[in-house]
Amino acid sequence: MSMTKKDFIKFADCLRKDLERREEVPGYPYYTVEIGDLADALSALNPRFKRDLWLSYLRGECGPNGGQRKTIKDVDAEVRGINNKIMDGVLNGKLNICDRCGYSTTNEEVDGTTLCESCKQALAFLNR
Repeated sequence: MSMTKKDFIKFADCLRKDLERREEVPGYPYYTVEIGDLADALSALNPRFKRDLWLSYLRGECGPNGGQRKTIKDVDAEVRGINNKIMDGVLNGKLNICDRCGYSTTNEEVDGTTLCESCKQALAFLNR
C-alpha cells in the first residue's frame, strides 16, 4: 500500500515541528538529511506525489493543498466567529447547552435536562 496525501502531510508536519524545535532548543539533536533526497524517495512511493508542493509546504510557503497558509489570526478569528454564533444562539434561545457534555444543541429541555443527540443515544443505549 502506498502512502496517501494525508500521510505525506502528516510526515511534513512532523518534520516542520522537528525543525522548529531545533531553532528553539539549544543542543537539540540534529540529523542531517537531504530533504530533496527524502522528497525523491517519497515520490518513488507514490507516482502522484507532488514533490515541489510538498517541499513548499515543508518550508511553510503554502498550505497542504498549495493555497495560502492560515495564520494564527485567521484561525483565532474563525474560532471567535464560531463562539459568537454559539453564544448568540444560546442568548436568543435558539441553542441550548448539553448538560452532559457541554456542546451546543438545538434540543429542548426534557425533564429539567438538556441533552444533545449523541448523549441521548448514549443514555438510551446504557438504559436498555
